[in-house]
Amino acid sequence: MTTDDDSESADETNFEEYADLGATTGDAMDIAETSMDRVRELVPDETLGDRIRQKAVHATGDPEFQHLVRFSGAEESAVVRAGARAVLAEHPIVTDITMVKSGITGRGHSCDVRKAIGNGADLAAETGMTRTAASVLELDKQGVYDRAIAVVGNAPTAALALADCIEDGTRPAAIVATPVGFVKAATSRERVREVAEAYGVPAITTVGRRGQRARRWPDERTRPRRERRPRWERRRRDGRNGGCGLMGEEYDLEAGPDPATLAASAPERPTQTGTDPVYAVGIGPGNTEYLTGRGRRALEEADVVVGFETVVEFVSEATDADLLTCGYRDEAEALSRFGDRVAAGASGVAVLMGDPNHSGYQFVGKVQRAVEAPVRVVPGISSLQVAASRARTPMEDTEFVTLHKSGPIQADLDRLRDHVGQRHLLVLPRPFDWMPGDIAADLLEVGADPSLSALVLERLTHDDEAVTRTTLEALASSAGGDGREETPYSDLSVLAVRAGNDTD
Repeated sequence: MTTDDDSESADETNFEEYADLGATTGDAMDIAETSMDRVRELVPDETLGDRIRQKAVHATGDPEFQHLVRFSGAEESAVVRAGARAVLAEHPIVTDITMVKSGITGRGHSCDVRKAIGNGADLAAETGMTRTAASVLELDKQGVYDRAIAVVGNAPTAALALADCIEDGTRPAAIVATPVGFVKAATSRERVREVAEAYGVPAITTVGRRGQRARRWPDERTRPRRERRPRWERRRRDGRNGGCGLMGEEYDLEAGPDPATLAASAPERPTQTGTDPVYAVGIGPGNTEYLTGRGRRALEEADVVVGFETVVEFVSEATDADLLTCGYRDEAEALSRFGDRVAAGASGVAVLMGDPNHSGYQFVGKVQRAVEAPVRVVPGISSLQVAASRARTPMEDTEFVTLHKSGPIQADLDRLRDHVGQRHLLVLPRPFDWMPGDIAADLLEVGADPSLSALVLERLTHDDEAVTRTTLEALASSAGGDGREETPYSDLSVLAVRAGNDTD
């Protein structure tokens, strides 16, 4: 929080002004200006957030880094302004380690800059936690982080400790968290983003893994496509889910923040020259006649394709790429291998059923976490569009809800309850705990008309397509159970509930 005086001082400052605080001599200024001119050719120069991205690219020498920067909240500029106000108010800057403290220039501000490391030695010895985590907790106990600019540039455990402090009530003026390493780095940055959003703390973080970009794989990108291994040799079959080696634990639908939030956190930015994006391709409802031309081209140009086994199976004949298939339990391993291939220079495509914009953002978000390249969504024809055509429920008169995702779905169920009988409903069920019968029973419990027309549309556009016409009351008789054998309907199904009574 800032005082009234702090706010007045900040409001009178032109935050659009820009200076390179590292250059002091004429030659140095010329070099800095020339360097930044070249950076501006690669990075947009329209917002305060762009200024942060420019400095990140300038510091790393990596134009792709601009796509990895994330800001908390809905407005990038608000985060930058919060940090600038804290600097103007001379709030302290607290880094995790000495190296990061040394990298903060003393020019252009009057803030006290201090490091956390060196504090909390007794706590570290007593508990066995890392010295950086203990130092953060010790300084927090002293109230140091309240209203401070917290900078974590090295230690993931420091970022995790800082996130815990925020949950316990600490409120830094702003956070910059870019810890590095192979252990807990990505997790710690994600954790900071989560608590920053939850408690309204301005924060700048990064996503993805960092490190020197490897050269292209000579046995993949340089090999003519006609000389590549046959499809049956290219497919990974290390686990029973088609996959990439089963992980040791069951996949937990409730674990961690929703990756869809990451996927929808910011608009796609224009692809910079020389940057190869990863494409998230909606393949349609599974019949390749419904695969779009743009999606087909992305698959034809791909070196590696990742997706759930049933999805990859549908398009395996449309690509010469190596195929990484998985189920829920080995999804993380598959995406990790996919990320390694993309980092090594392979052209990557992730495939999703239907249109990613209808029910695929969780997987899109997971792909974004796995790769350092920008991710571009290629829309597909969704089974929902086909279902709307079969059920004659125009989208402008329809409430669409997807339950086919991990995490809480209470808000989605509430939307269905609010609109049943007033608008048509189109629902993607979640196999196998929220299938059509379960949804019907839930709607009846809140007073929906039992005679409302319901259609369960299965395997749309496939040779064995089936449409069951029934009522909410009759459909609810199939409620209960959480396994494939406990429901009469396919996991490839859409539920349509029409508003009002049909005329036929």
